[in-house]
Amino acid sequence: MNLENRIRVAFAPLKSTFIGLPRALLFNMLFRDSYGGKIILRIDDTDGLRAQPERLKIVFDTLHWLGINWNEGPDIGGEYAPYIQSERKSSYLKATEHLIKKNRAYRCFCNQSANSHGCLRDCKNYSQNEIDNRLSEGQQYCVRYCINNEIESYFDLIHGEIHKELKDISDPVIVRTDGTPTFHLATAVDEGALRITHIIRGVDHIESVFIQQQIMKDLGIKLPQYAHFSIYESEGENIYADNLKGKYDVESLRREGFLGRAIVNFLITSGYMPKGVEDCTLFEYNDFLTSFDLKNFSQSNQFYDFERLISINRKWIRHLPEEQYLSEVEQYFKFVDYSFHVPVQLRLVLKNHIDTLGDLIRKISVLYDQSETMVQVIQNEIGSERVVLKKIYDECVKCSHWTQEDLKSVIVKSAIDFGKKRCYEVFRIALTYKEPFGSILEIAECLGREITISKLSKILELE
Repeated sequence: MNLENRIRVAFAPLKSTFIGLPRALLFNMLFRDSYGGKIILRIDDTDGLRAQPERLKIVFDTLHWLGINWNEGPDIGGEYAPYIQSERKSSYLKATEHLIKKNRAYRCFCNQSANSHGCLRDCKNYSQNEIDNRLSEGQQYCVRYCINNEIESYFDLIHGEIHKELKDISDPVIVRTDGTPTFHLATAVDEGALRITHIIRGVDHIESVFIQQQIMKDLGIKLPQYAHFSIYESEGENIYADNLKGKYDVESLRREGFLGRAIVNFLITSGYMPKGVEDCTLFEYNDFLTSFDLKNFSQSNQFYDFERLISINRKWIRHLPEEQYLSEVEQYFKFVDYSFHVPVQLRLVLKNHIDTLGDLIRKISVLYDQSETMVQVIQNEIGSERVVLKKIYDECVKCSHWTQEDLKSVIVKSAIDFGKKRCYEVFRIALTYKEPFGSILEIAECLGREITISKLSKILELE
């Protein structure tokens, strides 16, 4: 166990919490809890157009709900605070001046729109006098890093040795015209300031290392070790868009009623599979921890299979013991502020007929909905079978006890005139419309005599 391992995870607080963030943290946790060390959580908020620091509390709450934790960060502090980039501006300024003095960076006075395409003029070779004149005139400038165009390489803990020829790479901007640092500079400086030894992140950053390690070398920063895991892909969609929510947003998944343990199971198995294990569907975090090995990471990007997530969640709901399931339901109801009284027995009956806890609320709404709109919908569906429903209603009124056995007797008596299958189907439509619920007798028992009769009465327009 190496307590000196300092494993960095960074993210920008955006409009929604993209599913890739907890996935990255889980992979970092597996590494930390297997090999020892600390996870250092850093907030990248220097891009004012995208970052929304006011969302941090919500993001942290969502991550903790998933069982994710870290050892140092803006919420808990640490020896090398601050952990928010906007609070470290002086260190970036100092590093920039150091690079300029070493002739490893230069002020670029080209039009800002050209920043991403390299320096249009020969700003790198301006004399000090030319630079001073432009500064005295108040000309805007960015700062570019003098990239070394030779072949760079590093060893990736997942992919092995990686090489890249940098001859076609333009000098990257490291400080914008507004004075804020870009990703490359801020990241390089922070790796040193936070004493980072390991960076475990998505493969989309695999080539960022080449520029960042050059900057770190120029700043005298010890290079960390890298591991780049696969990222998500989805056909026809840019799943990394800042404003994309729904199935790619963890907060949305939580509101829809996905279980935290199901999301964790899905995220880890999207890119990591323990050796010799055929099915990890009902694995929890600690199950993956017992045999964690970086060699078990897939080097291929992963398809974001939302249907698989639904399937895993459904299996987890059915797998949970009743007590745990009821606890999850109670916590979910509180989270979404759902205060409608739902009998415990009904919650248990629906356990095997829902994919998410949100389905539970939807099904309950259907059962208890006696609004004019719902009554009209059911009336239209029943149509000419109204006569069958009237017979069932009459038998229900006569029924003084309300067990499944009693309700079965109601159907049997009604079936004398209309047939058992027909009666069951009409009774089911009246109570549940077209929503699948399992045994209609069990549902009617849970609803209770008063509510069942009231609902049938409204459909028959007897009230």
